[in-house]
This record gives sequence, C-alpha cells and structure tokens, in this order.
Amino acid sequence: GLCGGAGPSSAGSTRLDATRRRDDHTARRLGIRETTSILCSVPTPRRRLSSALCRLGMSSRCRLLATLTCAAIGASAESVPTIDASCVGCPLRSLADYEVESKDGVLEITLVVGVARLVTPNTTFLTRVYNGSFGGPRLSLQTGDYVNLTLINTLLDVDNTGTFNTPRTLNSTNLHVHGLHVSGMPPGDSILVDVPPGGGSYKYQYFIPEDHLPGHHWYHPHHHGATAVQNSGGMYGSIEINDPEFTQPGEIEALPIEYLEILNMPFKGGFDLESTQAQYNKDLLHTKPPFNDREHLLVNGGSYPTITIEKNQWYRFRIGYFSTYHNLWSVIKDAQAWMPGSSGACEWRLMAHDGNYLDQRPRKFGLLPLTQASREEIVLRCTEVGSFSWESIKFGATDIYGLTEDDWAAVWGKGVDKPQAFDSFEAKIATFEVVDSDIVAEDLKTYTSNRPCYVASTLQEDETTMHKRDLKFSIAPEDPNNPDGVLVFGINKREFALEGPDVYAFSVPVGGVVEYTYQGADYHSAHVHINPVQLVTATDDAGVTPLKTYEENPFAGFSQVGDWFDTLLLGAPVLKTRQLIDRYTGDMVVHCHILIHEDLGMMSTINITGVEGTRCFSSGWVWGCGDCYTGATGKRGWCYVDPGPILTGSPTTTAAPTASDSTFEPTALPVEPSASPTAPPRSKKDAALPLSPRYRLVVIAWALAAALA
Repeated sequence: GLCGGAGPSSAGSTRLDATRRRDDHTARRLGIRETTSILCSVPTPRRRLSSALCRLGMSSRCRLLATLTCAAIGASAESVPTIDASCVGCPLRSLADYEVESKDGVLEITLVVGVARLVTPNTTFLTRVYNGSFGGPRLSLQTGDYVNLTLINTLLDVDNTGTFNTPRTLNSTNLHVHGLHVSGMPPGDSILVDVPPGGGSYKYQYFIPEDHLPGHHWYHPHHHGATAVQNSGGMYGSIEINDPEFTQPGEIEALPIEYLEILNMPFKGGFDLESTQAQYNKDLLHTKPPFNDREHLLVNGGSYPTITIEKNQWYRFRIGYFSTYHNLWSVIKDAQAWMPGSSGACEWRLMAHDGNYLDQRPRKFGLLPLTQASREEIVLRCTEVGSFSWESIKFGATDIYGLTEDDWAAVWGKGVDKPQAFDSFEAKIATFEVVDSDIVAEDLKTYTSNRPCYVASTLQEDETTMHKRDLKFSIAPEDPNNPDGVLVFGINKREFALEGPDVYAFSVPVGGVVEYTYQGADYHSAHVHINPVQLVTATDDAGVTPLKTYEENPFAGFSQVGDWFDTLLLGAPVLKTRQLIDRYTGDMVVHCHILIHEDLGMMSTINITGVEGTRCFSSGWVWGCGDCYTGATGKRGWCYVDPGPILTGSPTTTAAPTASDSTFEPTALPVEPSASPTAPPRSKKDAALPLSPRYRLVVIAWALAAALA
C-alpha cells in the first residue's frame, strides 16, 4: 500500500516492504502524484477519501500530502476523470503515448483501479478503469525482464458478498496477465489473490523467460464473480513482449505497427452490464440517458474511429479483442478480392494468433473473426484511394457476398450454428481512410522462423507418450430430472470450487505433453492459462477437415491445423489440441472466456505436478529453419518459404540452424526474483498515466507540503 500500507507480502520483497514504510521514498517510488490524483477522483465524500488513505496505511504526513494534492488539482467530492468517446469517426487514438517500457531488465508499474465517466455518442455513465484511462497503460517488456506490478484498489468499500458462482464482490479485484508464459502461483499470475476495495493493494512479481515468444498479450481482472463486469466495463490493457534476438525479414521489421484495443460493452441480451451492476450499486454503469442499443463498441477508447493509411503501404496491426461476450466476424466492406464485384482494393494477411506467430507467415485469409479475448496480428494494405468500412457481419449470413454454408464451414469447421449466430454482433468497427502516396505496391514473401521449444510443433509427437484429457464445457440442469431448474455452468460437469474434491479437474506432469479433446468449444471460448495450445485435429464425425486454406476457399484461411492459441473457439465436432507443460508447477486455470459464464462457475484448475523448472519441448521438431531454441541468445534464424513449401535457405545475418545444430539443454530458468531488483530511474513513459493536464498542478502540492513540513 501507499506510504507503508499493509498488503499481502510476497517472497523476496521483505527489503522493499520495509523500505515502503518510509513515506518520502514510497511517494516517489509508487508515484503518489498519480495515485492520489485517482484517489481524489473517486466520487465519494472527503471523509471517505480520508478513510481510504488510512486504509492504505498512510502516515499523517503522507495523508497531509495527499490532501494537499487533492486541493491542488481542484478535485471536488463528485469529480471523476471524464473520458470523451462521443466523437464518431474521429482519428484513431494512438496507444504510443500510453506505453510504459521496462528499463535495465526491470519494469516498475502501479495500476490504480478507480472510476471514470465515459461519454459516448448516445449516453454517459460511470465505469471502472485503470489509472483513469479507458484501457490501461500498454506494458512494453523484454524477454528476461522482471516485473514488479503494484495493484491498488480505490473503489468504494461497499462490496456485496453474494453467492459463490454468481456475480458478486463487484468492487473487489485482482489481475491476470493473459497469454504470458509465467508462473500461475503467488506472487505471480494467481487468480486467487484478493485486492479488496477501499485501498487494498497487492504486489505482483513476474519473470519473463529469456526464450518467451515475442507477441501481443493483455491484462485484465480475474476476481471470480466480478470478472465480467470489470473487464466489460473498461478494465483492460495491452502487454507487448519483445525479444531483441528474434529477427524477421527486413521488409517486415520496417512496417509501421499500430495497436488496436477493441472493447464491446454489452447492454442488452443474456449479459447486461447495467442490470447486473444495478443489483448492488446503481451509481456505476447507469446510463443517462438510458442506452437502448444492444452494445457499444469502442476502438482505442473511440467510437468507430478513422484509421488513415497510405496507398500501397503495408501496415502491421496488433488487434486485441478485449471483449467478453459477443463476437465479431469482420470484413472490409466491398473491398476484398473474394467479394463479388469488388476491385480487391484492400487485403490482409495473418501473422499470429494470441501472440503466437504462425509457422508460415504472412498467410492469406478472407474473413477475420474476432472472438472473446483473442489477439490477431495482421498485415494490411489498400491499393486504391478512398474510404473503406471495416465491419462485422452476421455469423452464418448467406444473403450477402454470395456466401454459402460451405463457406462458413470452411472458416468455422461446420455449418451455421444458432448459438454463435445469436452471439455475433453486426456493427461498424472503424474506417480505413486511404490517402494517395508515391509508394510502389510490392508483395510480401512468406517466411518461417525458429520457435521457442515450449511452442515447438507437436504434430509429429508420439501419441503413446501423451497424457490425454477431456475438457467439456457445458450448461446443464443441476437436477437432470428438472430441466427448468437451476443450471450448472461447469467444466467436466463440475462448477468452480475452492475446496473439496472439485478443486482440480485433473493433474498433469510438468515436462509432459497433454492432448485435450474438447466438447462445447463451439460456443464456449476455451482459455487455458500459462501454456498455449496447438490445434491438431478439427474434423467432422467422419474424420474430414472442413477448414480450408485461402487458396481452397478465399473466404477461409484464418484457422489451420498447426496454429497455436491460448483461447480457442471453433465449430469442428472433433476438436483436439496439444500443450507442452513447460517450467511451471502448481495451478493452471482453464475457463470459458465468455466471462459471465466463468463468474457463474465455468472454470476449473489443472494441477501441474513435478519439479519446478522442468523444461518441455517436442522431440520431433525439425521443421522450419531448423530446431527450436531455448535460452537468451542464438537459434533465432528465419528463411523464406517457396510455395512447396520447400525451404530456400535464405537466412538473415542470424544463421538459420539445422537439426544437427540443436542443443536441447533443459536449463531451469528462474521463475521469480529471489529479491526484487532496484527500480531504475523513471522516465516519462515509466510513470503511471496522467489523468488530465490539470494534474500538472500537483507540483504545487508538493512544494506546499514541503513548506509546511
């Protein structure tokens, strides 16, 4: 907590916990400038603010400083930050200004949970956010980094207890780093941490492995019972993992990169933010005037923004669909080559699913599905000047673009499905505004590269050595004889439990390969923490694979056997993935990422047994540029691919290794720091996000406090 506040301690943080009791040091270290700004913004009487500061354990001197800060910024009892998303079609807000980078192998960051007023084109309401912004800071990390993340909860201490496996404790929170290959045990990525309202805090510590695959991930709350309301209301943020040793072709490295964070806020239907919140506290998520649309979609905190690009220029877009309910099945209206009568002005190609690069990329595809919690990295270009609408069409539609059920099966894995049709959302997402340029249109070559061993292909793995498990996602009556009775949201017919025989779905050993057979992943988006999964089977009951490549069906090409995901949603009746259980023991959580289903009990824990640090990688990986790699340096080559695919052997300056070069050394990497490193000096990007320009006046408070002291 601030200024010596008590919070759950973590291993290796004794020295920092002691230092934290020194008011002056802590004020500088945790950025009291930003933290008190957010505390002051909580819509509550001053005595509640004083109570919150006392809960944080502030000394009288530190409380005086915080009070003066409130006065300096002119905060009133009812003032909260205002986020203006009312402009329709305004230029896209770049997330570059919201980036927080690690320094010298360490990232020190504070996330403060508070309240902001969101103004949309049709309504206004209060909602929960990180650091006063719709979408928290984007964390830019390097492989080998240590992360010390302090989470502070300034929401009002008016929590409801409720019934377990229902929406409850809506003001309590915690944090999940979605997609990261890190430990699932405290002080790491544990979902069982409780950060209570009224000033509760917790310090998370993560170690990013030196061979973590670079890619786009994200963070969001994961407090059981409150996850859906908090995430869907605006609590999310991007994480970028970089590896300086991981090279790609020069024409790819040179492309402009833009991050897109898309949130779809549900207000009508099976999950309704406003009515769910209204059961406990009507002040939050209460729309004025009443919002009568089904949902509201925001891109980088803006309403249907305009994305300006140059003609013939390829762009890399890292898209995070940070929504938890309805899916988007997106196209560029009347602009893609597969559409009847289209000139094919715009095209996109796929680079990665969920922060996991494809083996061969960039890959041509037609429809771009954005499903719950997914991240998709694409490259895109348009070869004509004009305005092109990026929008979501109805799932299973056969009345546009000449689409048939076979086309949808080529993308989805089976014919049109009513539940998915219900959960799709028809809406405009953004506009690509293409301006003229002198750039000459050039194509991009397909290439492949080495991969970390924990995401090396399992397609040739010996099935007799695997651990085979079932994952069955279901909603079923608690009493089979009473179909109209209480419904159980569960995995393998069991609700989420914290004690008793239902705590663990099953156990698997670290260092082993697991094959999952799914049921219900055609409706429930199946997310597994810590280790991604590779799609190995997607067939119909006769063993035929409905999924098609772009060359076979230009509407398809998005999902293919061999791709890696951390959240899987596909319609194929026979669906299997494989997972390398690498490094970490303890809890590995699995759940449906329709988060209201998770809050209702569709979550379980897999118990990983064995010795912490044991490595796992496929014994049969000899494809691509050579073998997989471990460790901090070397074996990160790439090479172009002929249409065969036959490798042409055109590596970068980093030589592409061959199978004979492989050195599989099961070195146990550190999972967490034994002692927290000294925080590096802060730069402008290292600070928590400012809430508004008026907070520059905080400097006055500091000067006044120093004079009074």
